[in-house]
Amino acid sequence: MVVLLMSATRIVSIEHLILEKNTQNMIIYFGLQLEDSYYPASFHISKNVSIGTYYCGKQNLLSLLEIHLGLVGHPNNNNHIRVEQYRQALKNYLIVNKTAFFQASFDADELATSNALLAMRDELILANWNFELEENMPIRLRTLALIETGLNNPEATIKLNLNVGFSDRIQLIIEALESQKAPFEQVYLNEPLELLPNYLQVLFNKLKQQDVVIQQLSLNERFDDSDLGVFRKALFNKQNGKRTKVKAKGDGSLVILEAKRETSAAEFLAKLFRDNPTFRPVCLVPEKNRALDNALIEEGLPSLGIQSASLARPVLQILKLVPTFLWRPIDPYKIMEFVSLAVKPLRDDLAYLIAGEIAQTPGF
Repeated sequence: MVVLLMSATRIVSIEHLILEKNTQNMIIYFGLQLEDSYYPASFHISKNVSIGTYYCGKQNLLSLLEIHLGLVGHPNNNNHIRVEQYRQALKNYLIVNKTAFFQASFDADELATSNALLAMRDELILANWNFELEENMPIRLRTLALIETGLNNPEATIKLNLNVGFSDRIQLIIEALESQKAPFEQVYLNEPLELLPNYLQVLFNKLKQQDVVIQQLSLNERFDDSDLGVFRKALFNKQNGKRTKVKAKGDGSLVILEAKRETSAAEFLAKLFRDNPTFRPVCLVPEKNRALDNALIEEGLPSLGIQSASLARPVLQILKLVPTFLWRPIDPYKIMEFVSLAVKPLRDDLAYLIAGEIAQTPGF
């Protein structure tokens, strides 16, 4: 047995060197929902392995850029600490400014108010606002600027003591790209650039200035006349939410399995995969449902690695959420969490109706 002991900075430098080997041909596939699984996987034609190709969502792209730009060291799960730090800043601000716009909400629920205002603050950071005070600025922006720059004293030099979050890390990367070369050669975008959040547009435009090729992924819109081709065409050519009914040919290209219970369908598929080892399907499993995963394990097949919807038991979630309805004013986010539980004392159709109404209602 050989044990190697090295510092964290040494580990980071080794990881940087490993990635540096592929810098010349590094290709990024970016999508807002590419944090977890993706298909198809890219591979090198001659070696049948993926080399220098990364599939990134927002968080993975952030981490990859931090490694190459020397900005590593920021934790990803520090939001609870940041909320408490911001709560202390808001509490100190209210000592001097007892009539701040958030005073009533803060008295009712300090943590929820701090979380909401911190989210607003981070959104302003992503919009590249510098929190500078100006004449005739809206009172809420002025308040957030005073909290950021030194409570109620515009001349204060001590800024808010707040751990770095996602928005701050993005801004540090954008600033670093002013003087450092990006490690990418080409970036493929799953969503159109003009539809991405503004901070991502700024980031990709910075990469463009360094001769990084930013290219939109093209959709395969060639459809044959098979049942599967007609189904795909219908998905692409939806007009005003209406689709024309088409009778299937029954050519076997599209098969719909119906079962009384999802567990029965999962057991059938698991046996189908076991008896056909050359069959390599792609399973799109919604809502982290573990029925198929459990059936595969029972048949001696590898697990899909799907996590449960929550680490807590649904019944315990109900006990935790029910008392929140005793608070006034009622928090609409808690209502949404309650009606979204896997197990709840409501009919599913009623829960979906309530969730739909809340989702369509703007405001706080």
